[in-house]
Amino acid sequence: MSSYLSDLDHHKINAQVNPWQVVETHYISDPLNGHRKVPRVKLWKVERVLGKGGCAEVRLETNREDDEKRAVKRMWTSGSTLKKEYQRELMALLEFSKPKYKEAAVFVEFLGWFEDHECVYLAMEYIPLGDLEHNVPARARAISEGEIRDITCQVLEGLRIMHLEGFVHRDLKPKVGLSPSFFDQVC
Repeated sequence: MSSYLSDLDHHKINAQVNPWQVVETHYISDPLNGHRKVPRVKLWKVERVLGKGGCAEVRLETNREDDEKRAVKRMWTSGSTLKKEYQRELMALLEFSKPKYKEAAVFVEFLGWFEDHECVYLAMEYIPLGDLEHNVPARARAISEGEIRDITCQVLEGLRIMHLEGFVHRDLKPKVGLSPSFFDQVC
């Protein structure tokens, strides 16, 4: 369990959350100029909600400096069962962010996590094409057998890796599968 604690601390983002933006502070060292731990602030604008579930919502955030985008899952933490759920998901994201899984390219990149007094936020790579639920019906006649095979293989490879590591996906459906080549778990 101690390795989870260090991974947890390593991926925690120092952030202040407002309804319209997230202010992140990173400490950067510049050995050439003799500076240690100089604060660097990143402002993330909350653009819109991408999706909602019973215990969470996923929103799009844009970095005001370089227009980088990320998807941030906001999970409410009141109640002991919700706390258990977000801890379980955070541990899974930490596990599948390890370098040995990046080569498989079937999981969304986990960028870190932060919290406020009401919620835990999980920052992840943003996939502009969205989920399979919206993309498959819109392209139903245009999806080739090869694309369907690729999507199916990626989903099965993600499940295989998860099962080998003792994780079970408890909510597998097109709404949580991302197009075209990433697979994610949403509450």
